[in-house]
Amino acid sequence: MQIMPCRAVGGPLQGGSRFAATQWGRKWWLLWVLVVVTLLASAPLTHAQTTRLPSPPPYQLLRFEEDYRYLRDPGRRSDLWDPLKCTALNDAATWYLSLGGEVRERYEYFHNTNWGQGPQDEDGYVLQRYMLHADLHLGEALRVFGQLKSGLENERSGGPRPTDEDKLDLHQAFLDVTLAATTSTTLVFRGGRQ
Repeated sequence: MQIMPCRAVGGPLQGGSRFAATQWGRKWWLLWVLVVVTLLASAPLTHAQTTRLPSPPPYQLLRFEEDYRYLRDPGRRSDLWDPLKCTALNDAATWYLSLGGEVRERYEYFHNTNWGQGPQDEDGYVLQRYMLHADLHLGEALRVFGQLKSGLENERSGGPRPTDEDKLDLHQAFLDVTLAATTSTTLVFRGGRQ
């Protein structure tokens, strides 16, 4: 392949059509290579999606109702956070710890709040809620659950309302003792704060 330099002296470009054809060919060749590489790279992903494990159960509104015993089998872990959801504390994995949390951010703005009476807020404000929990299972019969909560407010004219801010609070802390269990029902004693 020979590329001729373009000359701008005296008339039409000499070798310009050959240069343009070469550039056009390079663009198509590069596009073709990108398409082939993309198809080859996506082929294993397509195969992996068809052989994927069943999807995990959805997150519950009440976090103490979540059950991550199925993650005791490392082969069923598919998410980045799965090691935190089920950390084995003994060799048989009958004792395990589950850690979790959630963050809720909410922006609020009211125009002419209280019909213009009292402090008015021109920019709005942000409410935040952070919750962290730990769920300790000591065999099938004993469980300890604890959850901390922190609610914060930023930039509200007139300061936070009583329900806006609770900087650090013990939201839940309870002990479960399973007294009897059959295939259809379970009798559990629960004591603590819930």
